[in-house]
Amino acid sequence: KGMKGMKAWLRVESNMTFLTGLRNACHLDESYIEEGRQISNKILKRLLPKIQKSTLPPQQRKLELEADLHGNDLAFFAEKNGDYEAALAAGKRARELFEILASGAIPLIYEQDYEAKIAFVQDDNDRMKEEMGANKEKGEEEEEEELQKVKLEKSRRLYELAMRDSGEFSATAFFKGVNYAELLYKSSVVKSVRLATKLFEDSKRIFGTDHWVTYRAEGVYDMTTRCCVSVRHPDRGVVEFDVVGWDKDQDCYALIPPESADDEEHPSHDLYKELIGKAVYTPRRHCILTQVVPVIVFGLPPGPLYHYNNKIGETKTFGMSEDSTEPNFVSCYMIQFEDEDLEDCEVPPGCVLVLPKLPPEMPDTKGDSVDKAPASS
Repeated sequence: KGMKGMKAWLRVESNMTFLTGLRNACHLDESYIEEGRQISNKILKRLLPKIQKSTLPPQQRKLELEADLHGNDLAFFAEKNGDYEAALAAGKRARELFEILASGAIPLIYEQDYEAKIAFVQDDNDRMKEEMGANKEKGEEEEEEELQKVKLEKSRRLYELAMRDSGEFSATAFFKGVNYAELLYKSSVVKSVRLATKLFEDSKRIFGTDHWVTYRAEGVYDMTTRCCVSVRHPDRGVVEFDVVGWDKDQDCYALIPPESADDEEHPSHDLYKELIGKAVYTPRRHCILTQVVPVIVFGLPPGPLYHYNNKIGETKTFGMSEDSTEPNFVSCYMIQFEDEDLEDCEVPPGCVLVLPKLPPEMPDTKGDSVDKAPASS
């Protein structure tokens, strides 16, 4: 019986040494991940039970082997396989075993820093919890994105059917079109603005300003055409304003308080109150485009990005850096272009101009002059 226990012990030790090699080689060949999982489970289910029944190795080493198997191998290969729940369960079991060893519940034959091992395993467990949370959020975002695509396609189809069955200028077609423009705003601001503007202008002409269709169209038009920017205030941090125009000569945006300025509980209500009915002119490069807004690109020098000049798009994200030469520390804006043949591109903030009002068509001019950018005043 002692000889069988000795053989089982040696097999466990040799297999775990082999697992160490597999862990180090996983980045070279992903097939090692599955092999590592199989060997780990074989040790757990077949070899460890054999040594538990024998007198060899000592109990301290038995628990160490089981803890290392869970913490180093089972958790590692499960995580590499994308199974964070199994990885976290293995990590928790490793901690439990190391806590038993650290507690003095069993006699220790040799000294070992089990508190350090507990801390190491817990760091891994905390990291996996964060990964699980991040993956869950990512999964929810992807699910929401797919649901949005389905809703958008359904809305587009309903709009097309309404135009076909009731006529392009029927109240039903306008209603379905406005619904589609509202949903479209989440995926393409520029396309949404164009459609909402067309429907609002046509509804006023066809139905009049007091018709329910026009009221509905106006609400979506106001929502989609709002251009919000943020400005650093010396006392209040970042304050939001709506862009209503651009002074080309001074390169300043004309800003007004947002609708939320009427809310007395708004932290900047007293500041906005002083500006009601007034336009504040602020240098363009002092403003931060924190929201998705329609823009035009201009002033890019000759080079790989030159063809993006005078192209209309919308801001998706922005980067900030303390090393930026911009007064607002923005380093670039990621622009999604209206022309779907153009790839998204990072553009310096000095070459991005907000368009409070879109021109009727995409400009086909070329060049880098700001004078060619449509002005709104």
